[in-house]
Amino acid sequence: MRSLSYWFLFALLLAVFIHILAILLIPRFQMAHLSDDIAAIFPENELTRLLDQNLRAAPALKNFDPNFDYAVCRFNVSETAMEIALQVKSIPTEIIIYNDRLKPIYSTNDKSRRENILRVLIVSDKHIIRLREELPQTVQNAQFFKADTPTGLAVIRLFSARQSLSAEIDAIFDNAKCDPFTQGNLQQ
Repeated sequence: MRSLSYWFLFALLLAVFIHILAILLIPRFQMAHLSDDIAAIFPENELTRLLDQNLRAAPALKNFDPNFDYAVCRFNVSETAMEIALQVKSIPTEIIIYNDRLKPIYSTNDKSRRENILRVLIVSDKHIIRLREELPQTVQNAQFFKADTPTGLAVIRLFSARQSLSAEIDAIFDNAKCDPFTQGNLQQ
């Protein structure tokens, strides 16, 4: 009977060890950076509307709310900063910045807009130093977000539960800006 209890204790300790090992190895098998399917769908430095076919082609993007319209801007701030600007009047809007591991790092919404423009500048450490030296007039009212990795995604979402908003949403996305910020001394 005693040897049976030792075997049971040994089996229990082995099971605990295997479970702990499995939990510690999970991060190793997760996506390490922006996957190739996302890079193929969303060109760098360009605003792309997120449609159903994009979601099917990029399984890493999931769980989007059907009451919102989405657009994605893939950025690379290794050379220069990235500017995202939307002209938003009354539609609830949010910009979420993701790093290259698709973890959200910053978020802002339409409550932060100035003069009906929601402007975001994504920068790296070296850009922050250059911007502190001389802040260009065009980005005085922008929100600055420091990217923890040089590449990532900015996801823009606009509330679209009412069909009457579709023309206004299309106009916002058509006039949206997702460009490298080249003014001043930010470029190498």
